[in-house]
Amino acid sequence: MSLISVGSRSRAAVFAIAMALQPQDDGLTMTVQGRAVHLREAGTDGPVVVLESGLGDGLQVWQKVQREVAAFGQTIAYDRAGLGSSAASSDPRTPVALAKELNTLLEALNARGPFVLVGHSTGGLYIRTYAALYPEKVGALVLVDATPEQMGVEFSQRYPDQWALELRELDNAYDASANAVHAEWLAIRTLLQDGVLPLADKIPDVPTISLCARQPSTESSWITTTPDGLALMQELKEAFPSKQSDAQIIPVMGVGHYIQLERPEVVVASIREACRAVQSAERLRTWNGVGFQEYTPAESPDQSQNEEQRAEAEREPDGDRNDVLEDCTSVQVGRRRLDGAGFQSSVSGGQNRSASGTYNWAAGSLSESN
Repeated sequence: MSLISVGSRSRAAVFAIAMALQPQDDGLTMTVQGRAVHLREAGTDGPVVVLESGLGDGLQVWQKVQREVAAFGQTIAYDRAGLGSSAASSDPRTPVALAKELNTLLEALNARGPFVLVGHSTGGLYIRTYAALYPEKVGALVLVDATPEQMGVEFSQRYPDQWALELRELDNAYDASANAVHAEWLAIRTLLQDGVLPLADKIPDVPTISLCARQPSTESSWITTTPDGLALMQELKEAFPSKQSDAQIIPVMGVGHYIQLERPEVVVASIREACRAVQSAERLRTWNGVGFQEYTPAESPDQSQNEEQRAEAEREPDGDRNDVLEDCTSVQVGRRRLDGAGFQSSVSGGQNRSASGTYNWAAGSLSESN
């Protein structure tokens, strides 16, 4: 039932499947500032990993991931006010208010940073807001198909009719939701229409991994079923990570919005890498399609040649709008093109940190370029 899922019926179906797959656990309920908060903790060693769900979702959507991450991190998943088994709150459901409530919970748990914050869908907006409010407590961010704040502005400007229809469908879906979900939606709706995440300029420059679902939907949403909608959404998803000096933007092919349910191993690997970066104070390693690997620069790289190649790439025509991993200097992957099987590097030398070749997503292997 999270935003950037597809069509109101699809959102409800995905949420129902998620809850059916994840059996209810006992967890624990604690009172925080007079309000009951339901949470689940797992793991006793390593960085504290906070799992933030998307709009309308409770902690259950993290069960697969949390079980694995507990082997190397101290995990905390929780139900926001009015969701799952947590008591409702009369306070605003804005990202700032939710981030402050999360901080109050973490203080009540005596949790100590630097935290690795993991946010799915609109949860990505909430953890980024938390990072802006409490930068000294944040060590790394992992975004799981996170909602981009510019979504409403960009779609309304470029595709006004389609966005108006999308907004009506979302309104209809969330108007019939529980009070807490509806209240969260109203706050997110305003944010999307404004296109501005409060305090975004205060977000610390910490290691950031962004997982982006790349499965076209067969449902009714124009955004997720058309090349134009998919291309713009991907462009928007990459806007924030590309500003971070140490970032990995990872396309996850063949899955929908709930990557943590369909490909939990990718989410777990990303959290593990974020924890490693926090503990070692080293840069993120490069994702090669199956895992993270060390970056080994090419021998005696010709910097001037690399710059010439980059300039030549910039002069190339845009071509297919699915060419979305372009000039990501933070990940140093150069220019990569979607060729039907995966993303193929077209810039070589010191700027290309990934293995040379095309990753075959169906076969799960890396093949050499011809």
